[in-house]
Amino acid sequence: MNLRKTAGIVAVVALMAFGATAPSQAADANRQAQKEAFQTAVTQYKAAMTDYKVAMTQYKAAMESRKAKLEPIRAAFRAAVEAAKAGAAESRNAAVAAAKATRDAALAALGAAPTKPVRPTKPERPAKPERPSTPLNSVVPTPAT
Repeated sequence: MNLRKTAGIVAVVALMAFGATAPSQAADANRQAQKEAFQTAVTQYKAAMTDYKVAMTQYKAAMESRKAKLEPIRAAFRAAVEAAKAGAAESRNAAVAAAKATRDAALAALGAAPTKPVRPTKPERPAKPERPSTPLNSVVPTPAT
């Protein structure tokens, strides 16, 4: 038993002494590679972001230029629509007046509207007789004289 314990301890100490340095060196190299890859990605992102900002500035300037070019066209279109609306409103008002006159003439030709008959009222129910205040059994008959 003692020999087995001693052999196990020696094996663990040997692994710790010789094997412990190799994994930590590999982990350091892996971490360094990850840091470099991240730094490269950050640099590429920053370059792409500056390109995006420049492109967005150019796009906004182009949109402002487009707005300025389209404003006279829009103003002319609005004026044409308002003129059409004014003409349409006048003709619509004339058509509505003619339709009202025709309707009024047709209603006058019909005569007076019939009146609704009056519903007869129900007769009132007879009043219920009042109940005596004392029970009938407790009434004492009075002698007739």
